[in-house]
Amino acid sequence: MRLALAVDLAGPDFTPLARVFRIPPWLPPLPFSIPGTVTFENRTLGFTATDAKLGRSTLSATGRLTPRAGGVDLDLDLAASGTAIEELLAVRGGRLSPRPGPYDLSGRLELRSGEIRINNLVVERPRGTVTMTFGIALPATLRRISFDVVGQGQDITAIVQTVGPVRFDPEPYRLAIEGLRESGDWRFDRLELDLADARLRASGLLDLNDDLASTQLAVEASIPDLSALSLETGQAFRPWPFAISGHVDGTAESLAIDDLSILLGESDLTGQVRVRRGDVPRIDADLRSQVLRLASPLQAVTPDRSADEPPAADGRLLPETALPVEFLERIDGALDMHVTALRWGEADLANFALDAGIEGGILDVGRLAFDGERGSVQLRAHSRPDGERRIHSLDLSAVELGVPIRNWNDDLSTRIDLELALDSSGLTLAEILADASGMVFFHASGGRIPDWRILDNLYGNLFEQLFRRINPFRDSPEPADLECVVTPVEIADGVLTSAPSSLLSTSQLRMTTNSRINLENEAIDISIRSTPRRALGVSAGELINPFIRLRGTLAKPKLAVDESGALLTGGAAVATAGLSLFAKAAWDRLARSRDPCRDAVKLGRERLSDRFPRWDEPPAR
Repeated sequence: MRLALAVDLAGPDFTPLARVFRIPPWLPPLPFSIPGTVTFENRTLGFTATDAKLGRSTLSATGRLTPRAGGVDLDLDLAASGTAIEELLAVRGGRLSPRPGPYDLSGRLELRSGEIRINNLVVERPRGTVTMTFGIALPATLRRISFDVVGQGQDITAIVQTVGPVRFDPEPYRLAIEGLRESGDWRFDRLELDLADARLRASGLLDLNDDLASTQLAVEASIPDLSALSLETGQAFRPWPFAISGHVDGTAESLAIDDLSILLGESDLTGQVRVRRGDVPRIDADLRSQVLRLASPLQAVTPDRSADEPPAADGRLLPETALPVEFLERIDGALDMHVTALRWGEADLANFALDAGIEGGILDVGRLAFDGERGSVQLRAHSRPDGERRIHSLDLSAVELGVPIRNWNDDLSTRIDLELALDSSGLTLAEILADASGMVFFHASGGRIPDWRILDNLYGNLFEQLFRRINPFRDSPEPADLECVVTPVEIADGVLTSAPSSLLSTSQLRMTTNSRINLENEAIDISIRSTPRRALGVSAGELINPFIRLRGTLAKPKLAVDESGALLTGGAAVATAGLSLFAKAAWDRLARSRDPCRDAVKLGRERLSDRFPRWDEPPAR
């Protein structure tokens, strides 16, 4: 016997009806209307709907329900079309974001004991098609889904517009994804995605259920031109190629990335990374590069200065920048990195090497070294906890270094030697400087100073005022030959003192300086003696103030005045008041010297001889 019945189901929310047929809640709560015919024959319930509505979509369906022990079997052939695919995918927390607009859909749904199967579900959109087959284990709490997805078209945004923060441009695509999701494990037998000239290949197991613990995944991806992508913020990528490949192996205790290879623009990086899990995780990396450019792959944007930290209310210049102490205590690790050519801004460095580690809150930079276009640099540093403070040490040596400095030394003709050894304690930059002890020895020679205003750019208003009073060549268009800059400094408990004097000597002017700078309160006391070079025919009388003294603070330096308000200038007795006998003797020796550059270097090295870094010995900790 056959029975037939006309029905018309309607309501404001389709999701309760979907749950009756054990359909997972993928659809949003849309209004629906399903007119159709229900038949019953030979214990099978059949139904046909030819003009159903779900939101702004029109659906047709033909199917049957066949009872079985413990449930029913469902076979359903479905077709749908509409003007707004986006409303069907507006599931709360949903991640799919195709371009809004029309679509056509067809496929077959089968419900069997223990599984819902969606066969040949075809989604057609203008300039894009995807065909999908899914097997969903029941009950849904098993979280087991097999999938087989293929698609191709001329516009990837017909299928998906964004992945995380990355937004795609309309590009031709081809995809093929086959595998199994079980709980939090994703097994990819095949994952292939081609997007214009970009490609992604992956195979293996990705464990998202337990911190990648059972992951065994091989990945290879490449994008010839990153500018084809952009961020949802609108910021664009540079037109750089990008490629990455590697093999990820996870266990309950660790995660390893082997055969890592990264290409970004002109940069390359290869090596391996090990991550050990624990309350304090450990990361060990061994990396190599032929060329590494330190620059963001994003296009440069004008920085927003509105949120910049305002100057300290007490007028201090040195910032209270805190060290990343919490980071040092939350992670252990080691980095062994070698780069043949390193590009950082305008600097081209070679043979860059870094050997550093963090262990139990102790940071140890055993070696950081590189060669410049001329000269070389090496550095080592150490920082360890000591109660509520930290103890720090830093050694640095630069030999015959040539670097461009703000439109000066572009030809690298000025050579720089720098030795630095510091020990200190503190949790902020200001605290560390205020407690510092050690030495600095700076020596530059050769090249030309094209414009004395360069020093104004480097030192701001301090030299603006200073050179107006002591330098008759400040406004001269003629460049000055740089003979030397020699700055030996000893540091004790945050106080910098000339050791014994600093010297600036050019073809136009010679300046001898004695300085005392307190880095705790930023107070300065700087005495300067300037002498014109006789070869230029400039006499001492043409110097407005051959002797001058600066006081105040680093943030607010000022020319010293006496009680009547007159400038404290015009005589060596004034300029050298308060200096030690040794400093005064050095001052006079440089003034009389036939080779003041050589003598300034000799005096400084003799004064600081026992404080220079000893690179053949491990530093004291």
